[in-house]
Amino acid sequence: MLSSLLDMFSPMKDLIEFIMEDGVNAEHRAKASSPLDAILSFDFVFKLHLIWKVLGIINELSQALQRKDQDIVNAMKLVKISKEQIFFILRKVFKVTYLHHYRVELFYTIIDMQLQELNDWFNEVNTELLSCVISRCQTLSAAQ
Repeated sequence: MLSSLLDMFSPMKDLIEFIMEDGVNAEHRAKASSPLDAILSFDFVFKLHLIWKVLGIINELSQALQRKDQDIVNAMKLVKISKEQIFFILRKVFKVTYLHHYRVELFYTIIDMQLQELNDWFNEVNTELLSCVISRCQTLSAAQ
């Protein structure tokens, strides 16, 4: 859905501009300016790209974890890599200073929510348990 919105951004903008210029009547032309202002706003574009990036990382992780041939060791590495990628976005996006609102109220909130979800699934207890299972499997494998 988000990639479709990104793909259709320019045609949507062109269509709204066409309606603003050649709409059936003055009321239609006037109504078209509000959605155009909304989609051209920094707020909309920033949120769209931010969500697209974060959800892309989470989708890759989700797809990898759903593979039947995925082992526990590799799964834990993928979780760690996904967390690092999200923090990389944080450092990259905010190398240039944006308004405090976007940094604290929007971006950090989204990052915190995604990391909290990953931590809920892969908390210290679960990670330790999986590490013990991995260690035990490696010991049994070496004994054979």
